[in-house]
Amino acid sequence: MKAVVVYEKGKYEVRDVPIPRLNEGDVLIKINYAALCYRDLLQLAGYYPRMRYPVILGHEAVGVVVESRDPRFKPGDKVVPLLHEPDGTCEFCMRGLDSYCVNALSYGENIDGFFAEYAGYQVMPWSRCPMEFLTS
Repeated sequence: MKAVVVYEKGKYEVRDVPIPRLNEGDVLIKINYAALCYRDLLQLAGYYPRMRYPVILGHEAVGVVVESRDPRFKPGDKVVPLLHEPDGTCEFCMRGLDSYCVNALSYGENIDGFFAEYAGYQVMPWSRCPMEFLTS
């Protein structure tokens, strides 16, 4: 698949990368739309100290589940991500405050983001999107 990969601070290119492999509890999402925002530009510039290279850029997307290894999602479900992937185990996550997760990983920063044809992730940070929001 094609993806926008930041391979070092300030440098990126479109590369052919493997479609993500799924583990138990993961979903494979075909990315329909991904948005570019200022945070992406800061990530590209290496502004965030937790940046890892190489990484697929992008943290805002809408997509469709094409394969699911989680019973809560099925192929055809339209989904949107949170800004980050919480760990689900810290004190904040345990209280349902996953947006305050102290161990969260950030898409396009220290885990692969959504400027790609597909994304494979745990379903925790994904929410279903009403069908009328995405018609293609």
